Amino acid sequence: MDLALPPAGEARSLARIARDLAARLGIEDFYPWEGETGHIDAVLDSPATGHATVEELRASGGLKAPNVSHVGHPTHEYATPSGKIGFYSERAEQSGLPPLPCYEPLPSEPDYPLHLRSGRTLDHFQSFYDHGRALPALASANATPRLWISPADAGIDCSLSEDNRENAEFSASINLN
Repeated sequence: MDLALPPAGEARSLARIARDLAARLGIEDFYPWEGETGHIDAVLDSPATGHATVEELRASGGLKAPNVSHVGHPTHEYATPSGKIGFYSERAEQSGLPPLPCYEPLPSEPDYPLHLRSGRTLDHFQSFYDHGRALPALASANATPRLWISPADAGIDCSLSEDNRENAEFSASINLN
């Protein structure tokens, strides 16, 4: 690996530590890769990366265009036994589960008639712990948490309970769709 600074004292790379420890413990083939970058090459060895290697990335200045479609499954080949989208699951059936998706109504609680369903908006990103608050463009799109509620449920008293359940403040929008 390229070094930013020379190693201090007896510092070693993680790859070297793993190989040396395995050797001292008598574990063979624990670290099957060659050199200091073999394990990274193994991670990069994917059609999506064009089977990139550390050497290729070094030569290109660390950049390589990914070979990933902007559309999921553009060839319509799926990781199912038939290669097609499947709703009937033999594996689920073998496990004692229904082989087809089925509707199961939630139990009713008179004191809590509403059920939380979480969804996504166009500006929702799963990788942000702060729901994008650190990025001004995303923060302005959703200034506060929003509750989307159906017109049928909009008349229900949604006051927060006084028991041990969590409380929240949010903006409410009636979903007409």
